[in-house]
Amino acid sequence: MQSGAAASAITGAVLLPDTPRLRETLRTNIRPADDHPEIEAELLQLRLSRLREMQDRLTPDIINALDNSLAKQAAQLKPHKKSGRTGWRNEFIRAMHETRAGPSLRRMAIHFVTGRAPLRVYRRYGIIQLGPRDKGSGEEDPRPVGAPEPFWRWSVRAAKKGC
Repeated sequence: MQSGAAASAITGAVLLPDTPRLRETLRTNIRPADDHPEIEAELLQLRLSRLREMQDRLTPDIINALDNSLAKQAAQLKPHKKSGRTGWRNEFIRAMHETRAGPSLRRMAIHFVTGRAPLRVYRRYGIIQLGPRDKGSGEEDPRPVGAPEPFWRWSVRAAKKGC
């Protein structure tokens, strides 16, 4: 597995050089909240009100369905060559789930999906690591490519499919 990842890194797509066009494209497509503190404050207030609404609707049946969906999704995770920002990989989630740590891992995911984790966890997992790659169109059309953290993806996918 490691040798395959190393070979992919060596023979993979060329990273685009940092250019003004790339910076402009990233700012157009991904607007940073740091430039607008008032919008960030409004979004945090909206998040709190929505969390309260969601948590009031949770029932033991919903939590049980989510737990079952997490177990099913963990068994179906496919391996990926790269890890997420925190070092997690689908293989790690699947391997841990197959041990006696599986129920604890699912409880942690339920805690995450139902909004009971600290805000810093969501900020960490919600950021998509971008790696602009040249997809044959050159510097005039830079395309940021990224994928969410594997734990985040697994948890949210299970919640979407199970509830």
